[in-house]
Amino acid sequence: MSVSNQTPYISHTANGQTTVFAFAFYVINASDLQVSIDNTVIDTGYSVTGIGNPRGGSVAFNPPVRNATVLIERAKQLPAFNDRGQPIALNPPLIFLLSAAR
Repeated sequence: MSVSNQTPYISHTANGQTTVFAFAFYVINASDLQVSIDNTVIDTGYSVTGIGNPRGGSVAFNPPVRNATVLIERAKQLPAFNDRGQPIALNPPLIFLLSAAR
């Protein structure tokens, strides 16, 4: 599976009624996602869809107050690969795993 270059975060401005906020980037595990409201990270009280989907998903929770900034970001960065599947930055443990998998 190939994942295109993506911006690993999105910011929404709440309207006081919306409960679902979309993100358009790949997240491997829910624990790799970080959700903040007005620069305060929240750890509980929301649900996530789209984990493992290269096109992203959404975060749902009680509506934040009007004009609050909702930031959804991938807290764990994915390694970058070139068109041949080789890591762009040298990462010895990753190179070893890739070599072993071939």
